[in-house]
Amino acid sequence: MPRLEKTASAAIAALVVAVAATVTSLASSPAPDDAPAATSAASGTAAPAADARRPSASSRTVLFLGRSPELKPRGGVARSYPCRAASSLHWTCQVRQGAVPVVPPGLTADVVVVVLVADDDAPRVTRVLDRLPPGPGGARLVLLGPPTAEGRTSRRTAELRRVAASHGATFVDPVAVGWYSDPTGAGPFVRAGQLSPAGRVRSAQRLAALLDDLVPA
Repeated sequence: MPRLEKTASAAIAALVVAVAATVTSLASSPAPDDAPAATSAASGTAAPAADARRPSASSRTVLFLGRSPELKPRGGVARSYPCRAASSLHWTCQVRQGAVPVVPPGLTADVVVVVLVADDDAPRVTRVLDRLPPGPGGARLVLLGPPTAEGRTSRRTAELRRVAASHGATFVDPVAVGWYSDPTGAGPFVRAGQLSPAGRVRSAQRLAALLDDLVPA
């Protein structure tokens, strides 16, 4: 065979080998990043919806008891600072008024707050707590003192603390813990032994923080 024919044959053979290698490489290459995965349809698993939301937390309930005028001021219960505190936490507010309020046996609550007035004493508060149905619903108990120290004695306060401890309740003295201290000049919060409008706003804020600490979300 002439030298020229041998050279041409060798070149053609090399070209055939190169084309075959290229075809093999393309066939084995992975799909592009934006191509649908082959296992996606086979698995049958749907991707989570983009607007899926977590389930909302269950609603809490707080029950307020006592004969404080703040439990039902002018404008109704919904305008009382206790219920405004509950509303700010998106809790349900229940109110039972009276010297010894009647609590239905089927009523459940996460927190029961006895809102005290200045002349509430240990025997009266004991009757209120003793008449509560079991729980109710395993509720946390709170004795919330009045907004002023007028008419109270250290002996009466000590007795109320003992009543609270004997019933597994938390005793909160808002005056002693500084609910109505006024470093910003926003007060006065209390006038003539009663809460002012600013005092009701402050009370709702402090009570909401207390409830949230007792039963965190």
